[in-house]
Amino acid sequence: MKKLLSPLLAIFLLAGCATNPIKSNEAKKEIKPIDTFERNLECQKFREKLEKDFSGSETKINAIFYSPKTNSCLYNTVLVILSKEYSYVGWELLDVFTNKTIEYFDSPNTGGENTVSSLEKFKSKMEEYRN
Repeated sequence: MKKLLSPLLAIFLLAGCATNPIKSNEAKKEIKPIDTFERNLECQKFREKLEKDFSGSETKINAIFYSPKTNSCLYNTVLVILSKEYSYVGWELLDVFTNKTIEYFDSPNTGGENTVSSLEKFKSKMEEYRN
């Protein structure tokens, strides 16, 4: 029995060191670079439909792009409402397929610096999703 125990112990130890071929292949797939240019072109195909959805409203489509962070197409809208008593600017980043809001910034009763500050924050957030 002792003669059998040593080889079995060695086999178990070596088996723990062996690489799993399935996991190795999965890792190679993850390392493969994503062609964001092609995906951006695919996302642009949704622009016309989105613009039709927002036609007649104050909301305008600003940008559509592929986001590696969400692995989806995102679009940015801008809403501007100006009157003598009130002004409002809102920027929203949404998923094309789910229409869920990813990021939202607004600047009610805009007064110059506040609007610029909100816009810069929003642009920074958008770049996080682009890269």
